[in-house]
Amino acid sequence: MVKFHFLLRGIILLGFSLLMFKLIVTGNITKFIAPKMLPFIYFCLVTFFVLAIIQLWRSQSSSNSEPTCDCEGHELPKTRGRAIFIYSLFIFPILSGFVFKDAVLDSSVVAKRGFKSEILAASSNKAVEVQDDENLAERYLEDPEAVLKELEEEAKKNTSTNEESESIQGIFAKHDEKVKKELLEQDVLKVTEDNFITATRIIDQYSDEFVGKKIEYSGFVYREADFSEDQFVIARFGISCCTADASVYGTIASYENAKKFSNDEWVKVTGTLSTTIYHDFQIPLIQVEKVEKIEQPEDPYVYEVYEVNVIK
Repeated sequence: MVKFHFLLRGIILLGFSLLMFKLIVTGNITKFIAPKMLPFIYFCLVTFFVLAIIQLWRSQSSSNSEPTCDCEGHELPKTRGRAIFIYSLFIFPILSGFVFKDAVLDSSVVAKRGFKSEILAASSNKAVEVQDDENLAERYLEDPEAVLKELEEEAKKNTSTNEESESIQGIFAKHDEKVKKELLEQDVLKVTEDNFITATRIIDQYSDEFVGKKIEYSGFVYREADFSEDQFVIARFGISCCTADASVYGTIASYENAKKFSNDEWVKVTGTLSTTIYHDFQIPLIQVEKVEKIEQPEDPYVYEVYEVNVIK
C-alpha cells in the first residue's frame, strides 16, 4: 500500500510537470501568467520533475509497511475514501489542463469588474476615503481616546514610509512624463500592445492635452449597461502576475454604426480624441472615423513595463 502512495504521488508530480511543459511548448502559458513570471514556471517544472522521479524511485525501493518517523504531517491517508478525496484535488486540475481548451478572458469578466479608467478609479477611491472618514467620526464619538491612540500610531507608521513612497511616486511620474511627451509628439498616436496600459492611463489623466489628437487603437468591444447606442469600450486585459489579478483597460469610443459590432469582437479604430462626461467625470472619448475587424492577437493580454533608465 505504501508503494502505491509513492507511485501515485510520483504520477501526480509528473502530471504537473507535463502540463507545464505542454503550456510552455504551445505558448498557451501566457494565457494564465505574465511573461515575467516564466522563470518561476521553469523552476517549478524542473523541481516537480525531480520530485516525481524521487517518488517513483521510492515506490520501487520501499517496503509495503507504513514508515514512521515520530513526526506529524507524514501520515498516509487512513481510509480509501480519504485517499481518493485528497488525491483527486490534485488529479482534477491536471486532467482539466489536458482535456479542456485554454480559455481567454472576455467581456463576461469585464461585466463583473468594469473597465479600468484612472478617473473613475480615483473617484471610487475618494468615495471609500469619505466613507472611512465617516466611520472614523462615528467611532470617535463612541471612544475618543481609542481613536486618538489609533491615529497617533498610524501617523508614526506613515512617517517612516513617506520618503520611500515619495521616491517611488517620483519614479513613476518621470516615466509617465517621458511617455506623455513621446505620445504628444506623434502625428498619429499609435497605441500598441507594448504601450497600451501606459498610454491609456496617460490619456485618461491628461485628456485635455490630447483633445484633437489622431489616434489608432485596437482591442475587443465591450459595452456598459448605461452606454448610449453609439458607444462602446475598446478594451484589453492587463496582467501584472496572472489572470487572477487581470484588470480591464480601455477607452470609450463613439461610432454611428456601433451596433454593427458585438461584444468580444476585435477591432482597430482610427479617430480623433475628445472628451465626454461619464458618471459626472470627464474622460477621454475616441470619435471614430474608421473601423476594421481584426483577428484576436496571439497574445490578447497586455503588460506594463517601466524603463529602469527613466530615473537616471
